[in-house]
Amino acid sequence: MSKYLRLALLIMVGVSCILLFLLVNASRNSGFFEKYYQLLLWVNTGVAAIFLGLVAVLLTRLYQRARKKRYGVKILSKFAFALGLAGVLPGVLIFLVSVQFLYGSVDSWFDRKVERALDSGLTLGREVLENYQFSLLNRARNLAVELAESPPAEWVSRLDSLRERENLSEAMIVTSRGRLIGVSGASFNTLAPVVPSIRNLQTARSEGHWEGLEEKEGGTIQAKAIVLIPTVELPAAAPLSLLPNAGSPRSERFTFNRNGFESSNQTGEAVFLEVVDNIPPSLAHNSEVLMNGYRDYQEMVLARGGLRSIYLITLTLVLLMSMFAAIALSVIIATRITKPLMILLEGTRRLGSGHYDLLPESKTNDEVSELTRSFNIMTTQLADARRDIEKRGEELEQAKDYLESILTKMSSGVIVADEWWNIVSVNASASSILKIDLAAYLGEPLQDVLPDFIEPIRQEIGKPVNGKYPDVSVQSEFVVKSGKKHQRIFLFTRGSTLSLGSREGYLLLFDDISSLAAAQRTEAWAEVARRLAHEIKNPLTPIQLAAERLQMKLETKVFGKDEEILQKATRTIVNQVTAMKQMVDDFRLYAKIGSPRFEEINLAEFVQEVTNLYLAGDIHLHLDLDSTVPLIEADANMLRQVLHNLISNAMEAAPDKEAMRVEIRVAREYELGTNVVDGVKLEVIDNGPGFAAQILEHAFEPYVTTKTSGTGLGLPMIKKIVAEHRGTVGVENIVDEQGQILGARITIIFRQLAN
Repeated sequence: MSKYLRLALLIMVGVSCILLFLLVNASRNSGFFEKYYQLLLWVNTGVAAIFLGLVAVLLTRLYQRARKKRYGVKILSKFAFALGLAGVLPGVLIFLVSVQFLYGSVDSWFDRKVERALDSGLTLGREVLENYQFSLLNRARNLAVELAESPPAEWVSRLDSLRERENLSEAMIVTSRGRLIGVSGASFNTLAPVVPSIRNLQTARSEGHWEGLEEKEGGTIQAKAIVLIPTVELPAAAPLSLLPNAGSPRSERFTFNRNGFESSNQTGEAVFLEVVDNIPPSLAHNSEVLMNGYRDYQEMVLARGGLRSIYLITLTLVLLMSMFAAIALSVIIATRITKPLMILLEGTRRLGSGHYDLLPESKTNDEVSELTRSFNIMTTQLADARRDIEKRGEELEQAKDYLESILTKMSSGVIVADEWWNIVSVNASASSILKIDLAAYLGEPLQDVLPDFIEPIRQEIGKPVNGKYPDVSVQSEFVVKSGKKHQRIFLFTRGSTLSLGSREGYLLLFDDISSLAAAQRTEAWAEVARRLAHEIKNPLTPIQLAAERLQMKLETKVFGKDEEILQKATRTIVNQVTAMKQMVDDFRLYAKIGSPRFEEINLAEFVQEVTNLYLAGDIHLHLDLDSTVPLIEADANMLRQVLHNLISNAMEAAPDKEAMRVEIRVAREYELGTNVVDGVKLEVIDNGPGFAAQILEHAFEPYVTTKTSGTGLGLPMIKKIVAEHRGTVGVENIVDEQGQILGARITIIFRQLAN
């Protein structure tokens, strides 16, 4: 479509809109209608004919393009047809509905029932106003009677209370000559209150009353009534008919003073009471609307026949011009839309194949051009986003690897849980400390997997302080299971809240402080041992010497049973003192274990050397020694003490000395899951009764023993010596498949290897 044709079409659309607007307004304005309606009608008809010609030209050109099978003509035709149909169909539908509505409305306007209803409404309005005036007149007469029954000097003072009681706008007392005596209400505050006209007062005097309506500024309508104040005294219950009639009023002349006025008992001016009340605004408004509607209805009755033709012609012209304009505009809009759409289609195909070329942008400022610009922006952003994604992917992968390496190398256990305490992530140390593969329980509730572990920290972290959840620390005991073995460890757990995207979560960081707790207990027991050695050993030697001397003095002086008692008593004292000395020596030795003097030792050869002392006895000692184990750094004297204690404990624990069997093993210790030597392992196994359950949990604590003569310092001393060598020691019972105890095993791992 050429530029001039589009410009002509736009001008015609604008002109037609103006002409149609004038035509519609002419049909509504009677004065304008009489002058210009015929002219506007013919001008609009001519414009419609021009529109028809433009549509014919546009459709002809579209048909020619379709015959030549030009690219894009199909989508152009579809757009033009859809847009034209969208413009024509609503217009036709509105035209049909408007015609039906027009005929039905015009007929309903002149319904006989409507006319009777308007007449009845008008009559009803008049009666309502008349009744309101009659009611006001009766109220004025009653007030006049009340004033007449009181002294004239009190009339002015009573006027306010009577007006307020009757809920009147104004009340005024005037003479027949228009002189104002008293006023109450709105006119009280004015400098010159408006008194009734002499004509109205004369009417009230001749007819006994006057009533009327008056319209004030602002559209307010007031009802007024004037009655004569009777000058005769009537009984309190005198009927209204006993009031003096208008033909024979009794009037008095009044003199005025500062207290009001009083009768002079001389015939003169008559006195009247005027009351004013505002008609309710709704009643006044409805009455006015009713009168205007009745007048308009009568005018429309005269023009009933021509209204239908005028409106029908106007609607027909509007329909034709709207249809032609819609068809023409649909072709223009479809042409403008399809051109950039074709460019966008080609650009989309190239973008899908990975080419981020920009499209040529149109200089127009419509939505399709904006779409092209947005497409180019999107293409640029996609290219940048692709580069950013590749870069961020590399950075994210590096950060993930870095974080995983940190968590893997951390000795502390880390557990991340969501707001419902489900496991989100863990590190390897957490599984190692708790002796459970937590990675297999991701997404599972912590209270189901580790109820004893989570409960203490959950109780503390759930306590808000000043509306916030502070970081908390909890120290607790936890029993870990490794196969059939149970081990009690001490955990120090720190917990805090954590943001997991849009949700809240929890971060738990915990360490195994069993060695620290054991070291604290060992230090405490060492202090106790030092004090016992100091406080108990000093009096033991005098006690023993005194008992032996007493025996020497009395053995030549007592005989028979007394001599036996003396021997038994002194022997008991000496034996117990000797036992107490040994216990004190053990405590002192436990307290005085110092730093080891390290030297390179082959543990297998060292065990062979120490156990040679026991091979000549009646103990069944079996050795399983790997002489190729790496050398360790250790103190020979401390190791010898450890071996003696272990063998002695095994021998003392056996109930049957003949069936007792002790096995000692020395072998390499490897890192978990690898072939890397991590240390040297020493195992001492016996076939004794094993450890009781309550002893097994506290085996390395001082003074924990089942022996009647033992001090319970053997295993604590062993643990302390092993700890000085940076090793680990553990005890366990050997059980069969039925759970029967077959013996005990003590395992020591020395990890300080010689270079």
